[in-house]
Amino acid sequence: KESEEDKRSKMQTDPSSFRSFSSQMHSLTTGGVQRGVDSISLKQKLLGPCLLLVGTISLAVFTLLELNVIDLHEKDAERGTKAATFVVGVLSFLPGLYATTVLVQVGRGKDGWSYEMLRDT
Repeated sequence: KESEEDKRSKMQTDPSSFRSFSSQMHSLTTGGVQRGVDSISLKQKLLGPCLLLVGTISLAVFTLLELNVIDLHEKDAERGTKAATFVVGVLSFLPGLYATTVLVQVGRGKDGWSYEMLRDT
């Protein structure tokens, strides 16, 4: 079997191409098995919509807290529950919206959209 160093030395690197570098690194980390450009893992398919859902719910709760539809105890207000709800909402909603938009546009077959826009985690 070839050692890792032999595999790395055989690879051609085009420094001007991120896609080339990205595919090479993915090849190294997966033992040479490469996914197709049109494939994406189930985890990636579910993460975006789930983040979008969590963010939407958190921002809805924040809005209800701001409108005083939901009352907070004094301790919760002192601890910054409103601010924490807003931060969690924004930090979930924005990446969830981005990932879901990419998934939808790739699914629709729009030009310029690719699964490569999503980070492979």
